[in-house]
Amino acid sequence: MDAIAQNHVFVTPCLSLNASLTGNLPTNLLKDQRVMSKLAPEWQENLARTFGTATNMDFQASLLNVKELHNRGVAILAGTDVSQPAPNLGGLAHGASLHHELQLLTQAGLTNTEALLAATKTPADYFATDRGTIASGKRADLVLLKNDPLEDIQATLDIQQIWIAGKAVMSI
Repeated sequence: MDAIAQNHVFVTPCLSLNASLTGNLPTNLLKDQRVMSKLAPEWQENLARTFGTATNMDFQASLLNVKELHNRGVAILAGTDVSQPAPNLGGLAHGASLHHELQLLTQAGLTNTEALLAATKTPADYFATDRGTIASGKRADLVLLKNDPLEDIQATLDIQQIWIAGKAVMSI
């Protein structure tokens, strides 16, 4: 951890994947109609199973590692490693797992603001993209929410409208 911090290396912990590996289902997503109503059946099935290949490992250790890295000033980026719905790749679903990742980052000790930055500005800064912040000259990919995720990180699921490249593409 010292070497990571001293060399200004960012970490993408993929906590949602680690949870699945250790046999932990994303039960809050499975019970949430904001998620399940938008997932195709194969992704619902995928979310309802786990990798379960490291059930002897303690998921709390993953949370503690992220907390310690964060405390040392290491940049944390939100990511999930979702690939495809398949029996051996359980516990994850495109889009939904990123919301789960934000929730897990807050469980690891990041504030709601820090978790949101891990999915927006911080990766944009590291990868020098035109996304991740709202500013003149940026791409203007936006997700407009009904409720404030700074108050409750689960409010990221309260999507009202999506904009891509400055154009509204979906209203819910």
